[in-house]
Amino acid sequence: QQGEKEQLDPISRLNEHVMVRLRTADGFHWSKHLPSGLPSEARRQLEREVARAVAKGVLEHTEEKFYIKPERWMQSDAIIADLFVVEQFKK
Repeated sequence: QQGEKEQLDPISRLNEHVMVRLRTADGFHWSKHLPSGLPSEARRQLEREVARAVAKGVLEHTEEKFYIKPERWMQSDAIIADLFVVEQFKK
């Protein structure tokens, strides 16, 4: 119905935040965009995938955030898809 808000579980919210935030120059901030109730293993999986993407040179990171380099924006869909956390950690 119109006006209803979709309720997403923490992993789905995380993946949505990653997808939306990495399409901005500001990127994904660990302190602002990690959803509450996220299983710790899901965060660790994301951290591992971010580290791999940084090592491949497709992401930049600081202590607070990670983001796609402007010269890689045309590849953002593939980069983002590689970062998605799998559903196996849902409670």
